[in-house]
Amino acid sequence: MATLKFGNGNWATKEDSVLAYNDENNNFKPLPFDFTRASTATYVDSDGLIKTSRNGEARIDYTDSTDGALLLEPSRTNLINYSENFSQWSKYENNGTVTLLSSTEVSPRGIAEAYKFEFTLNDLNAGDVNINMGTIFGLSGGLTVSYYLKADVPTQIMIRNPLNNGLYTFIDITNEWKRYELTTNTSSTLFTSIGLRNVQSNPNLSSTIYIYAAQLEQGSYATSYIPTSGSTVTRVAETCGLTPTTGIIGQTEGGVVYMDFIAQNTVSSQSHFWLGSAGSQIGLYGGNNLIFYSTGGVSIPGGNIVTGQRYKVAFAYQTNDYVAYVNGVQVGSDTSATYPTMSTIYLNSYSNGTEIQKKTIKDFKIYNTRLSNSELATLTT
Repeated sequence: MATLKFGNGNWATKEDSVLAYNDENNNFKPLPFDFTRASTATYVDSDGLIKTSRNGEARIDYTDSTDGALLLEPSRTNLINYSENFSQWSKYENNGTVTLLSSTEVSPRGIAEAYKFEFTLNDLNAGDVNINMGTIFGLSGGLTVSYYLKADVPTQIMIRNPLNNGLYTFIDITNEWKRYELTTNTSSTLFTSIGLRNVQSNPNLSSTIYIYAAQLEQGSYATSYIPTSGSTVTRVAETCGLTPTTGIIGQTEGGVVYMDFIAQNTVSSQSHFWLGSAGSQIGLYGGNNLIFYSTGGVSIPGGNIVTGQRYKVAFAYQTNDYVAYVNGVQVGSDTSATYPTMSTIYLNSYSNGTEIQKKTIKDFKIYNTRLSNSELATLTT
């Protein structure tokens, strides 16, 4: 039986804490994880609307699951000064017009605040019409731009590549709100805009578009929306960890750690979880791939990470008896490693929070006995 259960549709949060529990012998014992984030942050609630959490309040996000998942993210800054007030954006009208029809449409927050534009091209001659936030200088690293968009009728629009090189991405949008993302390579100058352009792949002459939550951030994937209203805004990184009572981890007979999560493939040295103390840990880390490890001498490759894919992983640990499973398949084992000393659980940090990447944790469990291989296969399927 699991000595620690966390998530799997059973969520309880309060300021600076997320509750796990132990229900052995029907005796429920609370096991609160310490949670930190020194800023507000947004998430998608169970009603499908964007909500805002307070400082130090963990986010249970329902974007990918009706059961919810703990959302943990690194620090990011929205570099767009006006993420919601599109009247502050410039118009570019080359062979057409851009008309603001309304600024009180119902947004993905359920509030009358989204903007509605009509983009009209005069003819099929070369040209484009758009709204844009202008040029930003002096940036480095990957860049990701994102918007919530919908249209009166399904249509194709263009999003200008944030790199200031004249490239465009054409996307098909529907009459339902959806977040669209575009990631680019390194540049020191960028430009972001959205509208219509006359090219063969974009035959629309007129489209009515609803726009909300523009975001431009340095990174290779989009994180949760960060509202701005006149200047850039930063959401700080989150950490989540627990130093549990005796009997949860650290048993001499070994155990199993299990996680069900969705991750991004970015920071190569970051950990998805680790259990341990200074210089003595077991864990799972990796950016583009997964590595199960132990300071007792274990390093088991777990395969490549596909951005946005769900992973169920289990790592069984015992002296001279380690085995790792990913999505029902054994990916490796080790029969000559020692058993480390463990005292603390970290869910998203490497070196206690210095490097983290975005992930959503659906379920996390710790068992104080070494499950059989058939049980591990069933657990991760």
